[in-house]
Amino acid sequence: MEYWKKAVHEIAQTFIVKYFWGAAGLVLCSAPVFINKYWGEEPDPSASDRLIYSRRYLLQVVGHATRVADLQDVLYKIKSSKNSIVKDEGNVSYGDEVTFKDVRLVTPADVTLIEKLNFSIKPGQHLLIAGPNGSGKSSLFRMLGGLWPCKEELLTSSNDKNPWDSVRNWSEELSVGAQQRLAMARLYYHQPKFAVLDECTSAVSPSMEQFMYKRAQELGISLLSVAHRPALWHFHNYLLKFDGKGGYFFGELDAEKRLRFEEERLVLEKNLRDVPVLKERLAELRKVSNAQHLRYEKSHKNLTELASH
Repeated sequence: MEYWKKAVHEIAQTFIVKYFWGAAGLVLCSAPVFINKYWGEEPDPSASDRLIYSRRYLLQVVGHATRVADLQDVLYKIKSSKNSIVKDEGNVSYGDEVTFKDVRLVTPADVTLIEKLNFSIKPGQHLLIAGPNGSGKSSLFRMLGGLWPCKEELLTSSNDKNPWDSVRNWSEELSVGAQQRLAMARLYYHQPKFAVLDECTSAVSPSMEQFMYKRAQELGISLLSVAHRPALWHFHNYLLKFDGKGGYFFGELDAEKRLRFEEERLVLEKNLRDVPVLKERLAELRKVSNAQHLRYEKSHKNLTELASH
């Protein structure tokens, strides 16, 4: 009995899905034709086409409405997050040095880059910041500049400011190298106690780069730099290096010693890259040597046989 009920249910369900809804669709498509004829009006031949294509138009409208609604939701969340960010001035103080004391380096998306960051740079000291991409080098500068809030512990920042007096589209007015030279000129003009430099000389020549850093130090400006060129290391006496895994190292920087290590590392890496090529060349030489040895043995054997005759 149970199987009979199940079979009847399956047959009825198949019949409804396959035939009933198909017939209902045909009735809906033919309704404009027969209704107009019933009212004594000429049927509109394009009515059925419009009815068929109306589904596609309706889906397009729904898609656009969904995108607009999603955009409004995102804008609302951004506005809410901006309103919810309140800078805790109790965690930030201003003085004559730059100090991070147990500061959690965190992005606005609440992604922790460094759990507890501790270091201090006083006037006359120069800090080189290094590490892989995404480890927190630029994020540290954003927090130091007040763009990102300091949510935990204490951050002491210098109270120097470098305002820009004119508003222009510098990306169109000047090249990248000219923009960097102009920024350094403003730095020399204002002469703050501390300068935050994030790849600020990447588009200038090496000689100009050396001049810029040397001039900044002559003016008594303490430099906090993100620089990947080893040629700039000797302008710094402290190193803050992130490992990209939430850890970091802070200590004194011996530029000459570190440059020697860097040169040795580059030589070793080159030698390691050459190992497969050298192995392949060694195998070729062994094949040639073995072939020459076989020819020598064969010729020696032939000479021995001739001498015996």
